[in-house]
Amino acid sequence: MIAAVIAALLVSATPPAAPNSPSATVSSFYVWYSKHGQGSAEPWSQPAGLVGAKPYLTDGFYRELTAVLAEQTRTHQAILDWDPFVDAQLTASKIQIGAASVRNGVAEVPVAIWYVHGAPPERIKAIVRQDGAWRIDDITMHDGHSLRAVLRVDLP
Repeated sequence: MIAAVIAALLVSATPPAAPNSPSATVSSFYVWYSKHGQGSAEPWSQPAGLVGAKPYLTDGFYRELTAVLAEQTRTHQAILDWDPFVDAQLTASKIQIGAASVRNGVAEVPVAIWYVHGAPPERIKAIVRQDGAWRIDDITMHDGHSLRAVLRVDLP
C-alpha cells in the first residue's frame, strides 16, 4: 500500500514529457497556462509559478523569465505589467494554436488569442529543438517585438 502511494506521488511529481512537435509543444504549454490561472493568480507573476512551464521552455528563455520575475519580487516593482504569454493585460477567453512552419531547425507557431473584448490578434511563438525536444525559445508579440529582447532591456 505504501509503495503504491509513493509510486503515485512520484508519477504525479514527474514533469510532463516534452511534446514531439512544435505545435504540440505550444498547445501543451497553453494547456498548462490555462490550468494554472490568469487574472489574479498568473503563473508568470512569481518565479516559483513558472516551474510547471519549464518542460515547454528552453533553458535560456526560462532563465530570462525567472530572472525578471525574481527582480520584480526583490524590488516589489512591476517590470512586466502585462501577461507576456498572451501579450496583454486582458484575460484571454480563447487561445487557438496554428500549424507550425519549420525552417533550419526553428519553428514558428501562430497563436490566435481572443480576449474578453476585441478581435484576436495573431501571436507567433518561435520554437527551437533542444536536447531532442521542441521547446519555446521566444514569443514574438503582436507588435513584432521579441519577448526575450524586452526581458533583456527590462533587467537592470
